[in-house]
Amino acid sequence: MVRRAAILLLLGAVAMMVLTLFIGGEIKGSRRWLSIAGFTLQPSEFMKPAFVVICAWLFSERSRHPEIPGNLFAIILFGIVAALL
Repeated sequence: MVRRAAILLLLGAVAMMVLTLFIGGEIKGSRRWLSIAGFTLQPSEFMKPAFVVICAWLFSERSRHPEIPGNLFAIILFGIVAALL
């Protein structure tokens, strides 16, 4: 259940990070915050724990099943997360 929740959280956080690039409020020259219903959110704070859980899952799957390229998937995911951050 934790892995499924982490996947959903990461997908939602990535979508919010992309939205932040276009509709995020600019504070001191950077766009990091999203204003939703009067609340301001920083989507990167949701992305980080979900990223850690998913990468740990990918690494463990690689060690359990060598035919699964978990390390490659984790590196690709890191590239996506780093680009958005």
